[in-house]
Amino acid sequence: MFRRLLSSSLLRVCTSLSVPVMATGENIALQMYSLRNVGSLEEQFAMAHRAGFKYVEVVETPDVSAEQLKRTLQHNGLTAISAHVQLISLEKNYEQVVKYNQVVGISTIVVPWIEPQDRPDSFQAWVQYAKRLDVMGEKLRQSGMQLAYHNHNFEMKKYEGITALEIILNHSSSQNLKLEMDA
Repeated sequence: MFRRLLSSSLLRVCTSLSVPVMATGENIALQMYSLRNVGSLEEQFAMAHRAGFKYVEVVETPDVSAEQLKRTLQHNGLTAISAHVQLISLEKNYEQVVKYNQVVGISTIVVPWIEPQDRPDSFQAWVQYAKRLDVMGEKLRQSGMQLAYHNHNFEMKKYEGITALEIILNHSSSQNLKLEMDA
């Protein structure tokens, strides 16, 4: 009962939010992370489609093959424009991550989060993290893809007078790293 209520409530919210989006003609995507606890992947994509979305940002789905993800997206009339992938996954499994996302048709990889135990805790540590992002962004560009970073509140903490987010942006190339901003 609760799941049905939650699903229908989310669908109404998504639908009401998507009307102005559809009116703009912009390619605005639904971040599938927001539906992660609502049914199966198929049900989540169906819900996004019913809400009027044409584009989605997927999350890492290690138990779903690239071919299966692509078919499920197509079945629901959706196009994945980006994917959330942890930086550590990119660094450890670069070739697999690139191939997987290319099969699906995704050209933008978004680093979505830093686990609390892995977060930089000083100015210099954030500079090093920014350099890791920059190196990965350059590598992805050479593979025909783009890297973006998704911020949260912890990047607003200041180190030596500037925020961690500013450190990331100041120590990476805008060609190698884009920003997916949470307001």
